[in-house]
Amino acid sequence: MLDFVLSTLAFFAAAFWIKRYLDEHDINHGMTRNILVFVLATAASLVVSAIVDKFDDQPAAAGQQGDIAQVIKLLGQ
Repeated sequence: MLDFVLSTLAFFAAAFWIKRYLDEHDINHGMTRNILVFVLATAASLVVSAIVDKFDDQPAAAGQQGDIAQVIKLLGQ
């Protein structure tokens, strides 16, 4: 869920900054520019999502695996 929220924020932030950059360089408004903004903002969003996934998905600690085995053993009784 965290990656969804952060990637959504990154998409809108990237789209805003890319539009500002293109406005500063007097790039004409049109379909090509809109597609460029969309593609670059999507790429930024995917990068943020990948980074969050990299740091968010941590393997279970050794103690947690033992706890799960104990729960399964108790449920089997």
